[in-house]
Amino acid sequence: MGDRIWFPRSLVMGTRDGESPIRVVIMRAAMEGADRTVFDRFRLVESTLGEGMEVDSFLGTVFRREYNQSHERACRAGLPPAIDDEHFEWVVLLESVLAAGPTFTFLELGASYGRWSVRAAFAAGQQGRAIRLACVEADPTDFSWLIQPLPDNNIESAKQKRAGRARC
Repeated sequence: MGDRIWFPRSLVMGTRDGESPIRVVIMRAAMEGADRTVFDRFRLVESTLGEGMEVDSFLGTVFRREYNQSHERACRAGLPPAIDDEHFEWVVLLESVLAAGPTFTFLELGASYGRWSVRAAFAAGQQGRAIRLACVEADPTDFSWLIQPLPDNNIESAKQKRAGRARC
């Protein structure tokens, strides 16, 4: 008989279909003791939305609605953002920007349509840092979308290289 981990029913209640009980325990622990002070160093930015666009984050990043169809949650634009499954990614990103020198370099593997790269560019910009981005994506559809978020968010790109897609 294999090892099993049992969770009290109260910890499992309210989980989404297919959600791991251990994930719920970790998220609840994060909610109780999360250090949110890093968000105090960044400001809430309101964005003007063009046709077919939606606000993605408190930094003011925007994306085309068609890109966000795969996300199960609505984008949260408050500051600080809600504690959810992206909380730790936000903390790591913002702390990395604060610790960077004059240029912040961000590499996003499995970039999809570059959501975190655009967020990184906006966070670095708020702190007066130059940004260097590199995105890698294997999915052909997401790869084709990867080029558009930069101009959609008024991010200038002096050099853009588009490499071939991986074949899976």
